[in-house]
Amino acid sequence: MKEPNIEQMKLDMGLPKNTFFHGFLIHNPEQDDFLLSYKSNRSTNLKAYCQTPDMAFRFMKFKKAYKALQDLEIEDRAIIVAAFDLNNQILIVGPDAFKERLLAESNNPFRANAVSH
Repeated sequence: MKEPNIEQMKLDMGLPKNTFFHGFLIHNPEQDDFLLSYKSNRSTNLKAYCQTPDMAFRFMKFKKAYKALQDLEIEDRAIIVAAFDLNNQILIVGPDAFKERLLAESNNPFRANAVSH
C-alpha cells in the first residue's frame, strides 16, 4: 500500500500549508470509532476504541499504522485515515475508495456535520 503524500492531501482539501498533521489513525467507518490502544502478539489481539479522533492512537508513519491494521486483523472493517488539526476540530481524510463509508450517517455525537477552515 502506497503512503499518502501529506502535502498533496492538504492541497487537495484546500487546507493552508501550515495546517498541522495530527497523524495517521485507524478508523472503523461503520462503527464510527477510532483505535484508542492496542496490543498484538502471537496469542492475542487486544484493542480499545474511542469516538473522537483527538483521543485516538496516532501513528506518525503510515507503515506503522498499516502494520497495526494487519497485526490486529481488522483490514476488513477498518481503514487508515490522515488527521489534521484545525485548532477547533480534527479533520480526518480517507482514501477516495472509502468516501461513501466515511460520509454515512452516524450516531457518533462528536461527529461534525461541516468543516470550516
